[in-house]
Amino acid sequence: MQKKHEINGFAEKLTIKITHPNTLFWYPFIIAAIGLMLAFLYALSIFITEQLFFKNVCFRPECIEYFKDTFLPVYQVIGAIFTFIIGVVTVLAAFTAVHTYQISVKNTALANHIAHFNLFRDYLIEEVKKLPRISANSVDIFRMYMFIFPESRSGHLEPSKKYISFIEKLAGFIGSASDKYSGKNDKVFYSFKKHQTCLKEMLEEIGMKIDLKPSQTDFFRMETDIYELVRRINSCFCPAEEVLKL
Repeated sequence: MQKKHEINGFAEKLTIKITHPNTLFWYPFIIAAIGLMLAFLYALSIFITEQLFFKNVCFRPECIEYFKDTFLPVYQVIGAIFTFIIGVVTVLAAFTAVHTYQISVKNTALANHIAHFNLFRDYLIEEVKKLPRISANSVDIFRMYMFIFPESRSGHLEPSKKYISFIEKLAGFIGSASDKYSGKNDKVFYSFKKHQTCLKEMLEEIGMKIDLKPSQTDFFRMETDIYELVRRINSCFCPAEEVLKL
């Protein structure tokens, strides 16, 4: 994991270095300078090898043709250098465009994440006010949001599999408790204390804390408000086809 983090850090630093404006300007310039210097040395070696300094200056067509043929490799080297520079500039420009696009996508995803969280927070605060048996301090809004939308920072605003599983588990708990209190199994002993403890532990998973109450009536009323809050959250933020309706 540490090695992967180091590789990612190196890749990020390399990307920043490559996409820096100075890189886009100076790298092609440096390549051109080095290439022209090599071409000049190559031309000088040909000049010495062919002993052209011993020949007289001549502007006749056959002399010009001989000069062109002699230094043709130098022209080819210069052409290859500029072709290479064009390729480098093209690659750097494309790399910069892709990197800029990725940054734009990340910034957009982050902006959507912040806006979506603010909407969720404001909605939850207002809904809690309508349910007097739930204390605003008992709800960890950020933890609940990240439990429902763990990939929000990446731009994915669908409810998580863990939350979908939680709702299914909660629905099963409601059905089981209802059956034991007033259904076909109502004559089977069911510990009210155990009922409170189980619900308390379940809700802590999504960032809600509830107090155990000695009175069943008070607890059941608070429990009803909790289910109503969850139902409203699902109705507003979670597609009905993905999350089970309570």
